[in-house]
Amino acid sequence: MKRKVGKKQLHDEISGWIFVAPAVLGFLLLTIVPMLISLYYSFCEFDGVSVPRFTGFDNYTRLFTGKDPFFKSAVIATVSYTVIGVPVYLVYSLTLAMMVHLAVRAKGFFRTALFLPSVIPAIASCLLWKWMCDPSLGVLNNTLKMFGIYTKMRWFYSSETVIVTFILMWMWGCGTTMVVMLAGLEDVPKSLYDAMKVDGGGAVAGFWHVTLPMISPSLLFCVIVSFVNAIQCFVPAYSITNGGPNNRSLFYLFYMYREAFSFSNMGGACAIAWLLFLVLLVMTQLISLAANKYVYYGGE
Repeated sequence: MKRKVGKKQLHDEISGWIFVAPAVLGFLLLTIVPMLISLYYSFCEFDGVSVPRFTGFDNYTRLFTGKDPFFKSAVIATVSYTVIGVPVYLVYSLTLAMMVHLAVRAKGFFRTALFLPSVIPAIASCLLWKWMCDPSLGVLNNTLKMFGIYTKMRWFYSSETVIVTFILMWMWGCGTTMVVMLAGLEDVPKSLYDAMKVDGGGAVAGFWHVTLPMISPSLLFCVIVSFVNAIQCFVPAYSITNGGPNNRSLFYLFYMYREAFSFSNMGGACAIAWLLFLVLLVMTQLISLAANKYVYYGGE
């Protein structure tokens, strides 16, 4: 009997490994192996065609010693976009979610209308906004002129306003984040608000002491995803400004792409990618650690 059980257990284990083998092999061959190869290339002088030449930490020292004039610009542009954009984007998304949640009529219409921009392909959204924000022929400036407001706003084409315009475009496509927050709001028990009213709490107290704690898991998810999306912003810089003006929109991922495919500096691009990986790893872990203190999961 034990022998039969042992054979059946072995058969089940082998069958299980056979079923998961495609996924495991795909992960190893298409993710782990390329990552290890790029790690090796980050220590090499490599143009993507010729044989890599090992140079040690030259690609990394080149970034931190100022030999690469674009690294500092890329970091400043990305940090500015992330530090300003993420809080504004999250507050705006939460505000829309609360407005839809409190809507008495046409809640489905507003939810759908606000979500639709997020399903438009990124490149199509960028081309639409590029046309809208054209200083001469764009809809925004010409609409303002109709109301007698003659503005000199150059939107994407000014180093003072390009980051703000990118953030506005990001806010326009906040539908997915809004829906996640709305789902969290819909899940908050109404009995908690009733208890708050009995204790004499108002709307502000209900928001701080009931709403925010109860939707904190949804907020944590949105914070992590929004932070990663901001750090990895690429399509707007690639399709609208090409990193300009004056490198103000030279976002980190676009900078890495340009080093690899425009300047044929594949080794340097791999070093840039690994720095990004380490930053994202550290920051997401810090956010997760903070979540242990500030995020409330029901039943805990």
